Amino acid sequence: MTAGADIAVIGLGVMGRNLARNLASRGRRVAVFDRVPEAVRQLTGEAGLVPAADVAGRVASLARPRALLMM
Repeated sequence: MTAGADIAVIGLGVMGRNLARNLASRGRRVAVFDRVPEAVRQLTGEAGLVPAADVAGRVASLARPRALLMM
């Protein structure tokens, strides 16, 4: 797990996925998580997006103040 994401997006349906990509395209480092592992795998490798295996570990690694979006 890579530390130092600016914000986390939990829930990678249509809205969450596009919001994460939008934030990343504007220079933010975005941690992404979904309860369905395949949704996270689909975004792996996109610039600025950091896949997360679990919510607790990802939230702990966010830069402070922590920002979290739940979709």
